[in-house]
Amino acid sequence: MSGAPAPCDPFRLLLPPEPEKRLERALFALLLVSFAYFGSTPSWNPNSRFDLVRALVEQRTLSIDSFHENTGDKSLRAGRYYSDKAPGLSFLAAPVHLARWAPRWLAGRAPLPGDALWVRGSLFVCTVFTVGLLSALASVFLFRLGRALGARPGRALLVALAWSLATPAFAYSSLFFAHQAVASMLIIGFVLLALRRGERFGARRLALVGALLGFSVISEYPAALAAAAIGVYALLCGPRPVGLREQARVALLLAAGASLPLLLAAVYNTAAFGAPWRIGYSTLVPSRFALGMARGLFGVELPRLAILWEITFGGFRGLFPLAPVLLLGLGGGLWAAARAPWRLEARVALAIFAAFLLLNAGYAFWHGGASLGPRHLVPALPFLALGLLGLPAGRAWSLAALGLGLMSLANVVGGTALGADLPEWGNALTTHIWPALLAGRIPSEPHAYNLGLVLGLEGTASLAPLFAFWAAAAVPMLALVRRLEREG
Repeated sequence: MSGAPAPCDPFRLLLPPEPEKRLERALFALLLVSFAYFGSTPSWNPNSRFDLVRALVEQRTLSIDSFHENTGDKSLRAGRYYSDKAPGLSFLAAPVHLARWAPRWLAGRAPLPGDALWVRGSLFVCTVFTVGLLSALASVFLFRLGRALGARPGRALLVALAWSLATPAFAYSSLFFAHQAVASMLIIGFVLLALRRGERFGARRLALVGALLGFSVISEYPAALAAAAIGVYALLCGPRPVGLREQARVALLLAAGASLPLLLAAVYNTAAFGAPWRIGYSTLVPSRFALGMARGLFGVELPRLAILWEITFGGFRGLFPLAPVLLLGLGGGLWAAARAPWRLEARVALAIFAAFLLLNAGYAFWHGGASLGPRHLVPALPFLALGLLGLPAGRAWSLAALGLGLMSLANVVGGTALGADLPEWGNALTTHIWPALLAGRIPSEPHAYNLGLVLGLEGTASLAPLFAFWAAAAVPMLALVRRLEREG
C-alpha cells in the first residue's frame, strides 16, 4: 500500500548493508562479549552499590540494613545503614535486577537474601547490562568521532579498541564500579555534540546530552568537572557567530536534561541523609576511610607532586607503566590542541584529563584501595585516548602505537584476569600481574572468575576462548576496514 511504513527487518538492523555500520556493530559485539567474559568481582565498592540495588528492588527501601555486612563502604544515619556511594549506577541497575527478580517473586519463589549464587549471578547481569553495555556503546561513539575528525577507518577503530581493551577501562567494564559507566556517559555526551559542531543543536540532542551529564554526576560526583567542561564546549561549538540568545537556549536545554537525574538524586539524598545537598560521605561509619574523608572537601586537598608521580609513572598505581599506549595519546593530544583542525575538541579533552589528574593527586585515597591502576582517572581515559588521533601519519608512529598498544593490552588483560583487585602494596606489574601470569595463577583473587574457568580450563589456559574469539572476530572486521579504506 502506497505510503505505508516499511516493515522492520531485524536482520537489516544487525547486518546493515553499509560496511561502516557493520563495522560499528561488530565493534559493539566484540567488546560486550569481551567485558562479559570476566565475572564481576565483589568487593566493598561494588557491594555497596549493589546492596542499594537489592534494597530498592527486593525490599522497596533505601536502607541497606539487610545487606550491609558485606561492605565497609556505608553510611549510618538514625540507626540505619545506607550505601555511601553516589546512587546513579544503582538507579540504572535497579530495572535490570527487577527484570530478573520479579518473575520469581511473582511465582512465589523469590530467592533468599543469603543465596550467594543468586546474588553473584544478579551482580554479573547488572554489570553487563549497565557498565558493559554503556562501555561497548561508548566505544562505537568514539569510533564515530574519529571518523568525523578525519581519521581513516583503521585508525579510528584502533583508537576505540585501544581505549576499551588496552587501558584500565577494560577491567572496569567488567566490574560494578561507576567509573567506567561515567566515562561512557561523558564521552557519548561529548561525541553527540562534536558530531554536530558548527550546527544548531536540536532540542532533543541537547536534552539527551544534559541527561547523560547529569547521570554521570550522580554516579560519581567528581564527574561534575567533566560535565562542566562539556557544557562549556556546547556553548562554544555551535554555529558562528554564537549569540547570547542561542547560548542561553543551549544552556537551558542542557539543564533541562540534567534536571531529572539531579532531582532523583536530591530526593534520594533527602530521604536517606536528611537534605538534598547531603551525600553519603557526610555520615560515614567510623573508620580509617571516614577519617580520610574528613580532610579537605570530602578527602580532597591541594594536589601533591609525589602522588602525581605515583598515579602517572609510579610502579604501584601508575597509569603509563600499565598502559604505555596512553603516553602517545597524551603526546598526540597536546599536538592536536596546538595545531589540529579539531584543536577545540583536543583542548576540552586535555582539560578533562588534567582536572581528574589534579583531583586524584589531592585525594586522601588516591590509590583507590585494591584496584588495577589509578581507578579515579578512569572517567578521563577516553578523552586521553582521543589524542591517539593526533599522532602523525607514518610507519614509525604506527609501529610505535602498535608496540605500546600490545604491551598495554597484555598488562591490562593480565590484571583483569587476576581479578583487578590488586593488593595495596608493591609494583603492580613486577610484583603481582606478571609473576601470577607466568606461574599460571589465574585468578589470584579469591572471588574472581572468567568464562574459561567455568568451562573447566585452568590458569592461563582459561583465557584461550577469549583470544580465539578475538582472532575469529578480527577476520571480518579487518575485511570491512580494508573495504572502507579502498572505497574512501
